Amino acid sequence: MRFSICRNKRTATKCQKKLGLEHVLFNGYPGDVRKGDRGIAALPDRKKEFQDNVDINIQYAKALDCKRIHVMAGVTKGLDQKLCDETYLENIALIADKFAKEGLTCMIEPINDSVTITGYYLTDVHKAVEIIKKLNRPNVKLQFDFFHMQLLHGNFTENFKKYYQYIDHIQVAQAPDRSEPGFPGEVDYSYVFKLLEDHGYEGYVGLEYMPRGDTMEGLKWLKEMNMTFSTGTPCSVPEIKHRSTRVVSLHSGVNQNVVTSWQSVIVRCFIDFICLFIVAIPILIIKIHATPFSRGFYCDDESLMHPHKPDTVPTWVVCFIGMCVPIITIIITEGIHLSVFKRDCSSALKNKPYIKTLYRGISAFLFGCAVTQLTTDIAKYSLGRLRPHYLSLCKPAILSNCSTKTGYIETHDCTSTDTDALQEARLSFPSGHTSFAFFCMLYLVVYLQIKFKWRKCWLVRPFLQGAILGIIVCFFTIYLISDLPKVCEKTAAFATSSGLPLYKSTRNDDHSESSSNSSTVPNNGGISITSPNN
Repeated sequence: MRFSICRNKRTATKCQKKLGLEHVLFNGYPGDVRKGDRGIAALPDRKKEFQDNVDINIQYAKALDCKRIHVMAGVTKGLDQKLCDETYLENIALIADKFAKEGLTCMIEPINDSVTITGYYLTDVHKAVEIIKKLNRPNVKLQFDFFHMQLLHGNFTENFKKYYQYIDHIQVAQAPDRSEPGFPGEVDYSYVFKLLEDHGYEGYVGLEYMPRGDTMEGLKWLKEMNMTFSTGTPCSVPEIKHRSTRVVSLHSGVNQNVVTSWQSVIVRCFIDFICLFIVAIPILIIKIHATPFSRGFYCDDESLMHPHKPDTVPTWVVCFIGMCVPIITIIITEGIHLSVFKRDCSSALKNKPYIKTLYRGISAFLFGCAVTQLTTDIAKYSLGRLRPHYLSLCKPAILSNCSTKTGYIETHDCTSTDTDALQEARLSFPSGHTSFAFFCMLYLVVYLQIKFKWRKCWLVRPFLQGAILGIIVCFFTIYLISDLPKVCEKTAAFATSSGLPLYKSTRNDDHSESSSNSSTVPNNGGISITSPNN
């Protein structure tokens, strides 16, 4: 693993155990990677820092049960090379002696400075072996990377044979682009693995390369070279066997597209379901058992005497359009995003990122719908605002004796026997149709802002967003206002508030002189907007 020490020790060990992997090798203390450090073993002015962090390497090795640690030399370009040589020898000797007490092996690796790390200290396999000979310590070994050997010297077969006795770990990647060994390039890895077999190599081979595409797709070269998985769980690639040679995927050069275990997927989905369930249950309880706040009225209030008509826009139409349009848009957008912007739809689909992104976008949308409905219902039942047709539907007997002196009527009996319709007539504000439709369209606008990125035609996204907002304004506001002007101005205000609380007096302005006898209740409405998890 590359720079395990830069990760939390507990997190690293937990990940190792979860995937069931054997930790074969990791890079030791690297210095400050963010500032460009790639080891400090050969840096004269960092000698104390190196020595102070020797124990950290040992602690991580014990936690990960790893026996090999690659001690990186560092970038020494522009420094006194003779002084760097002395520092490197001194530091490697020190750390090797401490490693020996713990049964650990100190690995040193020649790395090319033309492509990988410019100005790196150890760039010669011959020099590396000379250092091993000078130190004369059995736990100082050579890390032999065929990719680096090809770029540094070219004659990797002769160097491998010559220095085979010093090698304790091998790494592979195609040269010159450091891609999968199975791709055409400067190195014939069928020959390389035959070379390892002929020499009786029984150690590990690290796949330290950068895949050209999907990681799992890139591993097909293993089968072509007669290699098969020999151990491991379904969610890991711990060991691949080629006769007597073990090949492991260890390094961060390989894409971190580890296949997520089904157990973790099920747990996440279950948690999401619980969150949705917690929001949905109150909605059902309110619908079944709740009673709206009993609000009074003025008997001559003409705004409550409109004739009873069916909904201008049926509830099923609002739900169908409000749900289907965003979901279909998410499905199409994610497909375009995957095939066009990632340029590799077919291989990516096999690792199911399409399903994953769909799940994130749609689940966030559904949760937002549920929260919007819940907040709207709470406001409706708490306020109990009367619908414009309430008096026409209720037909209270008191209306026959109505006069300007009657004042505000708090208690009354309806002559109508349709209890369901009467309860619904007390749930005027906030508008369920408008709040739900507005949330759906606004979510879609935000989603397109995040996901729809087409630089060649930059007006397409604002055009679609404007069209969506136009639909919600024209269809659910203007059309309703044309039917019920006095009531729908409040509905439009609620929609355009984008979820901000509204506080309005419920008293009719025609009765301002009776303020001492009337009650005022604040109208609180809200829309919950959940942005998609990109």
